[in-house]
Amino acid sequence: MCGIAGFIGKERSDAPLMGARLGGALAHRGPDGEGCQTLLVGDQHVTLVHRRLAILDLTSAAAQPMHDADTGNWVTFNGEIYNYRALKRDLENRGYVFKTHSDTEVLLKAYAEFGDACVHRLRGMFAFAIWDARRRRAFCAVDRFSIKPFYYTHRDGTFTFASEVRALLHAGVVPRAIDEYACVSFFSYGSVQAPRTIVQHVLALLPAQTLVLDADTNTVTIDTYWTPQAGKETAYEDVNTALNASVTEHLVSDVPLGLFLSGGVDSSALAVLTHRTQAADLHAFNISFDERAYSEGAYARQIGERFCSSYTEIVLSASEVSAMLSDTLKAMDQPTIDGVNAYAISKAVRARGIKAVLSGQGGDEVFGGYPNFSRLPKWAGVATLHRHVPSKARALYAPLVARMAPIGAARDKVAQLVAQRHSMDSLYALSRQLFTPDAIADSLPNAPCTMTLIDERADASSFFNAVSLMEMRGYLANTLLRDGDVMSMAHGLEVRVPFLDHRLVETVWSLPEHAKMHATLPKPALLQAVKDDLPPELYLRKKMGFTFPWDMWLRNELAEELHSTFDDTRSAEAIGLSLHTTRKLYSDFLSGTHGITWSRVWAPYVLLRWVRENVLV
Repeated sequence: MCGIAGFIGKERSDAPLMGARLGGALAHRGPDGEGCQTLLVGDQHVTLVHRRLAILDLTSAAAQPMHDADTGNWVTFNGEIYNYRALKRDLENRGYVFKTHSDTEVLLKAYAEFGDACVHRLRGMFAFAIWDARRRRAFCAVDRFSIKPFYYTHRDGTFTFASEVRALLHAGVVPRAIDEYACVSFFSYGSVQAPRTIVQHVLALLPAQTLVLDADTNTVTIDTYWTPQAGKETAYEDVNTALNASVTEHLVSDVPLGLFLSGGVDSSALAVLTHRTQAADLHAFNISFDERAYSEGAYARQIGERFCSSYTEIVLSASEVSAMLSDTLKAMDQPTIDGVNAYAISKAVRARGIKAVLSGQGGDEVFGGYPNFSRLPKWAGVATLHRHVPSKARALYAPLVARMAPIGAARDKVAQLVAQRHSMDSLYALSRQLFTPDAIADSLPNAPCTMTLIDERADASSFFNAVSLMEMRGYLANTLLRDGDVMSMAHGLEVRVPFLDHRLVETVWSLPEHAKMHATLPKPALLQAVKDDLPPELYLRKKMGFTFPWDMWLRNELAEELHSTFDDTRSAEAIGLSLHTTRKLYSDFLSGTHGITWSRVWAPYVLLRWVRENVLV
């Protein structure tokens, strides 16, 4: 796990300085080493930058950027290739000789042998850029889920990339100006939806994308190399095989491993599955709160003490979160309503000497843990029922139907569900909606129209698979994985996600529909693998999720901070945000009579603070 950056463009005298700026902005991602390689290729400067967090092959031989003397190629690589040992054996059988024990060298040799198609042979999380010396081009790629990010800008004849948006900002590669479409995206869903970013002219690679920069023509070509597909019908035995294989591969490490143990089904399943392999010791960590209604520590302790080598519970108070809030917001690469929880637990784990952890992220998306898996098919039925009703008639009775729902966001969504025509992807967008279009227009009076959550239409032949895809490409990719990456790497901590293995996903997708959902049991395809080792009260209780007691804190300990920030006229002007609307929103939240959730108050606060830290400097 590392930080990568680089640029390719016309010869420039400040190339070393630019490389140093990019590397410096990513120093927190790689405290174990740094490297910068600048090549003069004709009239082109090619600079690759790397900050190292050593997890596999801790020797200096595995330092980056790494050079392949046989081909002249160079690579800067962030992530882990979990099947690198098997791939290495295959390449050795083909005549390749290796000088290190690192997965980075395996990646270089795999590219030499298979070219762009090497990505099909990689299992892991990765973002990399390979300079192909013979073809005078950069080949860049991200993993199938975009666990590892890759941001880029292509301006004035120069292609520049980095692991974080802020690195491009701090290096002066792009102007400090926010993207107004991204602001709408953020207010719509609580995070910026890729490929856009919060910064103008900066884009993100989407899951399973490759990018080729041809230095001679100065053109960029982007392709997608994988989309999940259901195959021949599978059974639970196949799921168990895929689960065990993925978990075992994710345990390969030259440093001790930790586990984010929330006390829910996903992280508890990882503890059980790892214990069964006997391949590694896991040190479990849980965050709890003084407000016990928000804590799952009692469940986590049962699992941690039974299946892990050690169990540590960190109890956080509102005052402690308030004290770390400024540093948390500074670490935030893009504004998000999530992420503070990831920052807090990552800080605690890294302080205890752990450099790599397992996380249960992806379990809900792959195994059907969200309400959307049962909700969206019902919504689709409602949408079908109203599809043939004239739009004027729907507009008339939609408010009447909506009044049957609780006041607040639920009522707004019911009104939109009845009043508009919907496809599966627009239903998903509605389910994840934070602010309605009308509310966004009030908060951002000069903003452009709203946007859909994902560009592709989901295949509704399997409701489960359709929702799974939308959750993976939507909330997972744009919120959970982005926050997990940047907040953990702020402390030099690697997070591994065993449920996000493409073979496992396609195995689950290939189950018959009745095997994926159960009337009373959550995530049956996962639960059947570990149920005998889990206490029933753990999986039969209501799903909590890993969140903080924000509803209480924003009314009490953090109220003064919010009031102060909602008077920040400079940041509001840079955004085009109506502070009058924002203050009224907070007032309605404090009154408790308008159904305003904490996240709708937190969103403008985070955006204002992000602009203050990163734009108005």
